[in-house]
Amino acid sequence: MNLPICKCGAPGMHATLARAQFKGSLGRYPEEMFRDFDPEPFAAASLGQVHRAVTRNGEKVAVKIQYPAIRSAIENDFKLLRSATWLARMSGHVPKGLVEELQRGILEETDYAQEADNLEFFRKELSKLTYLSIPRFIANYRQTAC
Repeated sequence: MNLPICKCGAPGMHATLARAQFKGSLGRYPEEMFRDFDPEPFAAASLGQVHRAVTRNGEKVAVKIQYPAIRSAIENDFKLLRSATWLARMSGHVPKGLVEELQRGILEETDYAQEADNLEFFRKELSKLTYLSIPRFIANYRQTAC
């Protein structure tokens, strides 16, 4: 099977899986929400991939789709890491709370709704810096489920 390759070299999700992930998050298929949606990813994103699309009113946008079950995979990996570092944590060679802090930070990458809020915060707070271009988040395309 030939899977699309993102510019980073990571294999992309098959188009049918990306479509199902999209519907699982937003309740509708991409073609129901966009005038045009490219099923082939053009880039990798934090724990997902990015597709080109055109909104119904003709605006070109980038759409991030998260890899399926990525959050639970990360949580399972950290359970294994906790087991593997138990002795080092008990002996003080690995600081207490380090694994939990790492897990919290990485799991934040799976929260695309929070990422959208952060994006809007930075757009507002940095708007006076004319040399910066911060993408605009389109609210009616907000993720409704993880």
